[in-house]
Amino acid sequence: MSIGSINSYTFSIGDNMEANPLQKLIVIVIVWIVVPIILLGLFMLSRSIVEKAKNGEHKLSTRAGFWAGLIAFVIFLIYELPSIKFPDFNSVSSINIYFWVLLISCVAGYFFLHFLKITIPTRMAGFVVLLFVFCSLSSLFSYFFIQSINDVLMSLSLGLAFGVLVHIIISPKMINDIFVTEEPKQNITVSNDNKNV
Repeated sequence: MSIGSINSYTFSIGDNMEANPLQKLIVIVIVWIVVPIILLGLFMLSRSIVEKAKNGEHKLSTRAGFWAGLIAFVIFLIYELPSIKFPDFNSVSSINIYFWVLLISCVAGYFFLHFLKITIPTRMAGFVVLLFVFCSLSSLFSYFFIQSINDVLMSLSLGLAFGVLVHIIISPKMINDIFVTEEPKQNITVSNDNKNV
């Protein structure tokens, strides 16, 4: 990274790949395991919202959002068919991190849980699920089979994950407020007939 350039950082293995296999292993783990797990986590979050939704209209809204997100992903898939290429897992020779994307996504990730706490109890939860399903699947698909914006997706996903985890460190109760549903308490009543016996 040059002194005058603070917008991005590039770590390149280059010709040293054979000389240092540990660097190659670390790059492969970050690029092909860590980042896809974070993107997949967004999809699993959408499934969790659907499962935790209350019965009735709220449950129906989240389920509709889930299927609408899948349909939106299919439309995206059809549109991107000409750009699809099979991933070459051994061809990765560099990691490029965009600092501004990382910083903005980190701040967004920090406030992400507040957004969920506000929207999940409402009918907006269906739109939230739609957005999460589409963004997670389209990002994951683009990351593996299109690869034109992998550096941006990597910076974005790492920043979001870091911001969310920092928020959980500071306020772990937020997770319970969002996802833990309290079971309704059953009132036990004793009839007057039993009292008179």
